[in-house]
Amino acid sequence: MRVGVIGTGERAERRARVLRARPGTTFAGFFAALPDDPAPPGLDAFLDQAEAVFITVPTGAHFRMAEAAAKRGVHAFLEWPPATSLRECEAMLHLAEEAGVEVGVSRPFRFHPLFATLPETWQPGVIVLTVRVRENDPRPWPHRLADAVDLCAALARSGSAQRIDAEAVRGVGARPEAVAFTLRFHNGVLAQACLGRFPLDHRATVYVAGGDLHRTFDLGEEATAGEGPENARTGEALERPGLASPEARETHAFLTALAEKRPPPVSLLDGLHTMRLVERLMERLR
Repeated sequence: MRVGVIGTGERAERRARVLRARPGTTFAGFFAALPDDPAPPGLDAFLDQAEAVFITVPTGAHFRMAEAAAKRGVHAFLEWPPATSLRECEAMLHLAEEAGVEVGVSRPFRFHPLFATLPETWQPGVIVLTVRVRENDPRPWPHRLADAVDLCAALARSGSAQRIDAEAVRGVGARPEAVAFTLRFHNGVLAQACLGRFPLDHRATVYVAGGDLHRTFDLGEEATAGEGPENARTGEALERPGLASPEARETHAFLTALAEKRPPPVSLLDGLHTMRLVERLMERLR
C-alpha cells in the first residue's frame, strides 16, 4: 500500500517514521500544503500516487485536504481535532460516504494495552480517570478534555451521554488549573474524570469496575502525551505492540483495516461523537 503524508513538521515526521518502518507499506513522501492555499498546485498529482494519506496540517485546512483526497478516491487519516466545528465534521462525513472512502481519526488513548486486558464483551459500571498534566504542557485544554472524554466513551462502549456535569478551578486569567466532570452514558455506565496541573508529573490512571472485575491501570506518560518512545521507528516495535507508542499502534491499525477492507478502528463518526460530547462539556464550563 502506498501511503503519503500531507503536512510538514514534527507530527508529520513521526507519522512518516512509522510508515517507513511498517512492512508492506511504501512511503509516498510528503506534500507541503500551505494552510491558507485552497488549491495547492501538485496536490492532485500527489494524491494520484497514494492509496491513503495522513493529514497533519493545521485543523483549519483538514476539510480541504480531506475533500481533495476523497475526490481522488484516497483514504485519509486526520490528527485531532478532525474539523473546526461539528458542522464541518458532519459535512466531511457525508463527503467521505458519497466518495466511498474511509476517514480515520487520531485517538491514541484507544490503543493503550489496557484494552487488550479487558474481556471483549465486558462492560464496566464505573470508570474513574485521573490525569496529572505537566504545568508547561502546551496542549490546549479542549484537546486534553477530548482525550479524557474519548477514553471514557471507549471504555464504556458508548458514544452518547444522557447527562454531563462539570466544574473547573480557574488559575491565572481564564486558564483552568483543574477540571472535573461526570458522564452518565445512555447504557448506564458512569464515568468520572479529574484533570489537574502539576509542576512535574505527566501521568494518567484509570480505574474500571463492573461485575467481578475491578482493575486500576497506569496509562503512563506516553499515552497522555499522544506520542511515544523512539522505538516506534523500528519494524520490531510494530510486531510487538507492547513496545510501540499508541501513535504507532493507531497508524498500524488504520492501515491494517484498509488492507482488510474494514472500517477504521476509530472512524470519523467516532470523532464526531467525541466532538459532540466535548462541546456539551465545554458548555458546562463556560
